[in-house]
Amino acid sequence: MFKLQGRIIKIDSGFFYIYREDKIYECKLRGKLKVANDNLYVGDNAEFTIFDNNYGIIEKILKRNNLIDRPKIANVDQLFIVMSLGYPKIDYNVLDRILILSRRQGVMPVIILNKYDQGIEAELIEIKKIYKDYDLLFTSTKT
Repeated sequence: MFKLQGRIIKIDSGFFYIYREDKIYECKLRGKLKVANDNLYVGDNAEFTIFDNNYGIIEKILKRNNLIDRPKIANVDQLFIVMSLGYPKIDYNVLDRILILSRRQGVMPVIILNKYDQGIEAELIEIKKIYKDYDLLFTSTKT
């Protein structure tokens, strides 16, 4: 039995898949953790014990740095928001909401605007002006 630490990368039907040093371990929660802590999310760091090659039991959940609500992910280092300049058009309400949520959690987002070749010049100038405090990346699969 080995005690290790890793990051939860997938949760599926009561199984937690933990990544550590180029290996993924399939784990279940220890009984006392099931009762005490049912709010585990992808990105949480965990301490776990290995019983077989890739199967283990989660012993402890480590302190969380931040939590993004939609989708629920923990310990976010960087957030990429991808929107379209062509069709479908940018939903500025959604973009602004995501920006506010990420900044509230201390995560500086990067805005990626795809279909740059379909953008209207006036809209591009306005976007650059409004979102000047953020990293903006413009991409196009055609050009």
